[in-house]
Amino acid sequence: MIVRDEFVKERENQIGNLAFSPDSKKLLLAQNGDLFVLNITEREAKPRRLTKTQAGEGAAQWLDNERILFSQGGNF
Repeated sequence: MIVRDEFVKERENQIGNLAFSPDSKKLLLAQNGDLFVLNITEREAKPRRLTKTQAGEGAAQWLDNERILFSQGGNF
């Protein structure tokens, strides 16, 4: 059973896990447990959602300019 108390719910909308790609053209970020990539070289850039799951992803990092490694549920 997973319990989401008020302490947890208040922190779900926060942005975290910020990491620039090796070429510094993209920004990886997490919000609400999902991962997003923002291409900062585009004029009107909008974050692109990479994951949409009930369980949160974590420990995300760039492997190179195109690939990201992350964990979910103890798996990478």
